[in-house]
Amino acid sequence: NPILEAAACGVGIISTDVGIASALLASAPAKAGVLIARDVGSLSTALRDAAKDREGVVAMGRNARAAIEDGGWDWKTRVIAYADAIRESAHGE
Repeated sequence: NPILEAAACGVGIISTDVGIASALLASAPAKAGVLIARDVGSLSTALRDAAKDREGVVAMGRNARAAIEDGGWDWKTRVIAYADAIRESAHGE
């Protein structure tokens, strides 16, 4: 998942509300990125805003990394969750 990979690398997120984007950003301790509308204008605005605020972008990256480390998005936690879901499905729970 590119959003998880970016967050794990400490990169702030600019994304549309697709997949796990909103859940990941909600699990961050502070602003880790922005969700934008799915159009060129929104992307352009978000990128221009990011270019004007280097410190904010760095802070979003730190918060994104913290979401991975502390928000249950690490591989170990995800594997356990998937295994539990498969086990429950196999047993009809």
